[in-house]
Amino acid sequence: MNDTDLDRRLSAADPYARHAAPDLGGADRALLDEIMADTARRPQRSRRSWRLPLAGALASAAVMAATLLVPAWVGSTDDPETPAAPPAASEPTVEAPIRYAAAVVEAAGRQPRLLVGEPGWKVTHVYGFAEDEGTIVFTKGDRELEFVWYRADQYAGYFEDRLDVSAPRPFSIDGQDGSEFRYSTTDIAVMLRPSGGTFSEIRTGGGWRNRAEIVAVLRTVRAVSVPEWLAAMPPEIVTPDKASQVIDELLAGVPLPPGLDRASLDDLGTNDRYQLSAQVLEPVVCGWVGELRRAEDARDDRARKAAVEALASGRRWPLLAPMDAEGEYADGVRAVADAVRDGVPTLTVREMSGCP
Repeated sequence: MNDTDLDRRLSAADPYARHAAPDLGGADRALLDEIMADTARRPQRSRRSWRLPLAGALASAAVMAATLLVPAWVGSTDDPETPAAPPAASEPTVEAPIRYAAAVVEAAGRQPRLLVGEPGWKVTHVYGFAEDEGTIVFTKGDRELEFVWYRADQYAGYFEDRLDVSAPRPFSIDGQDGSEFRYSTTDIAVMLRPSGGTFSEIRTGGGWRNRAEIVAVLRTVRAVSVPEWLAAMPPEIVTPDKASQVIDELLAGVPLPPGLDRASLDDLGTNDRYQLSAQVLEPVVCGWVGELRRAEDARDDRARKAAVEALASGRRWPLLAPMDAEGEYADGVRAVADAVRDGVPTLTVREMSGCP
């Protein structure tokens, strides 16, 4: 993987990055060093950590401390009513319709819907798919397959980047033509051609033994209907119909900055709890950083004191502790909180957080 490829992959995981791409001005290196030193003293965490503006430096730490992010592909139909391909004999078939909120069904109907047919694979992480991009991670033991889909207009750029990895080799998935790129004998990516406004890629992660094992599993991947695809989502995945209640739970004990529309946080797509927590934290932290800057410019001492107290309390926010097992994002919030508490200049805090 080259640097361009890494930047694309990390920024594609960030729905806010296209609106803010700040220059960290060297503060990222100091923060990275601090995090890496702290990480070395603790057991290694999951590689799950993605790059919202707040976590620009933390994403680098997560990648250096573990393995890289892995992408995915698209289903063979855009019609949510199209019957699924026959399931593997060892997998249970969805016998009766399952009722989901209309927003969930609508979102699923727009997305590629592929499941791993080999028994024992389960969904462990989900991010997004509110629009035309999303990520689903399947896990079995120490092996992973991560399916990521992107807008079709990004295909040429991603394909060009993959040419730096290896020469493409033809590889089809469930009747869809694509290209295989080999990072190593046990680390491959398959990029499918655009279909229905998106294209997808899959990449391996974890303890695969050889390419033959990978190919055998990929050959079991199949397109499914909306009900079957949704039924594969584990209960802890936060779908839009659950979002408002879960976000209220996450925000318990978290002061909201002036001007933040609480209702706007309910429209963040479908995510696992870690990813949803990070998406909720970004506008909260950046909202307070913006308020701190406004108060200083206006010489509003009362508002400045309130913003400092709110940000400095970040280390104690209850939603951070459950995030620690999944990635490094909570460390970024704590670093910002400590910096504000210690009187670090607001400009430096903005650079650390990546807030506009």
